[in-house]
Amino acid sequence: MKKSVSIGIPAYNEEENIKILLSSVLAQKQDNFIIKEIVVVSDGSTDETGNRVLEIRNKIIKLFKNNQRIGQVLTQNIIVKKLTGDIFVLLNGDIVINDSLFIQKLIEPILNDEKVGIVSPAIIPISAGNLFEKIINFSVDFKTRMYESWNHGNNIYLCHGRARAFSREFIKDFVWKGVLSEDAYSYLLCIKRGFKFVYQPKTQVYYRSPANFSEHKTQSSRFLNSISEFLPYFQKQFLKREFGIPAPIILKNIALSLLNSPFYLIAYTVIFLVIKAYPYKNIDLTYEVSSASRRLKLSGVL
Repeated sequence: MKKSVSIGIPAYNEEENIKILLSSVLAQKQDNFIIKEIVVVSDGSTDETGNRVLEIRNKIIKLFKNNQRIGQVLTQNIIVKKLTGDIFVLLNGDIVINDSLFIQKLIEPILNDEKVGIVSPAIIPISAGNLFEKIINFSVDFKTRMYESWNHGNNIYLCHGRARAFSREFIKDFVWKGVLSEDAYSYLLCIKRGFKFVYQPKTQVYYRSPANFSEHKTQSSRFLNSISEFLPYFQKQFLKREFGIPAPIILKNIALSLLNSPFYLIAYTVIFLVIKAYPYKNIDLTYEVSSASRRLKLSGVL
């Protein structure tokens, strides 16, 4: 019997991309699963996000609206309570999918191993539109290569919030706490509970990197104190183990980048150090990452 898949999409002001994303989901080949429902929660959107969802007339799409914005973390808790499938797939509203086997590949590790709790795909930034974006895209490639070389990619840094599949056994009683790095929190709880995290590079989602310093600073500031924000929920030694990339891996990737892309490595290092010295403080759960999805249609990915 085919497993049922429930898909949840938290969306805030995603009028430019939400129909494209939903159409991509509906076009998925369902050889060994069935899409039972697609739950979209518009989190206090002030644009036409809700109307764009309703324009796609399909009985498996369910739209809910938060009257006030509560942020992605709390919205995801609402979504999880509404999903009823055997496997849950959470997708950000600002991504692009161009693989008709995306869901099939994403859930494959869960279908093959009941101890797998979370699966994340590769994430790929769309071609840059300016120099700053090129620098950020370089940093993504640099870090991805480094993370993929540690434990075959099965680590906290490749558990991405942009797209994840969850086994029902893991997420059935899961609640996101009030942390900014909700993707890292899901990974940590997955490992703590004895489940496995699997990085699935066979498929990918596309997104747009921040186009300027302000957008990137907002996005990056929430990661700077990741370990400290998790201390109320996890032991310090456990956190150090999960966050601690072995030094030889870091040094090897720095050396390769110095040889191949010295300008971009130095430029990104300067950006990183400035943000670390002067981060945004008191970022709440309703922060907006960027306006990137409004620029996705220029990408040419689809």
